[in-house]
Amino acid sequence: MNERPPARPVDIVLAPSNEILVSWSDGHASVYDAGYLRKECPCATCRDERERPKAPEVKGALKMYPGKFVDRVEPTRLEYVGNYALGIVWNDGHQSGIYSFRFLRELCPCDECGAARRAASSSS
Repeated sequence: MNERPPARPVDIVLAPSNEILVSWSDGHASVYDAGYLRKECPCATCRDERERPKAPEVKGALKMYPGKFVDRVEPTRLEYVGNYALGIVWNDGHQSGIYSFRFLRELCPCDECGAARRAASSSS
């Protein structure tokens, strides 16, 4: 079985709308809300925070991830990490998450990718 190589970004743009736009080598386009990517940060600290048993919810409490509090999370700089990932520097001071291109594609929030994820999870 010949498996196609994974798609790679051919263009990554930080849009004024607080979105990151990625054009992929297979013709797909992804639009990521910055807040969504910040919440999905793959660094060990953020991953541990997400996986920690949850304390009882307090109405009106804000969920905090590593970094200082800001009203609106925004990327301030995008950096290629080698030829396999994207590093994002956030306005809350956080910058240790490295978003591999494979992980970034898995996070694509479009309907088409969501349907493919659901189909894959139901067949496993």
